[in-house]
Amino acid sequence: MWKQRVVIDEERGHKGTMGWVVETRDGARMIRHFGGDDGFRSALILLPDTRQAMLFVTNDEDANLRAYLLPALEMLKERSSASSK
Repeated sequence: MWKQRVVIDEERGHKGTMGWVVETRDGARMIRHFGGDDGFRSALILLPDTRQAMLFVTNDEDANLRAYLLPALEMLKERSSASSK
């Protein structure tokens, strides 16, 4: 997939390349990219180990997308757990 180009946060183990951040969260790989410009914000989260993805798009340039990220990740985690039973 992607190869590490830089270490973004050594304590948390975040690595990145070309604007993408690759990390491990709850034992699963997460690849993410946040972006935005005047008038909008966006975030794409890929969870390749469970073949899931999330896309956040808003026309509010001041939106705190990270506030939605953790609850959405928890929801996907619960959904994956329920479907594997």
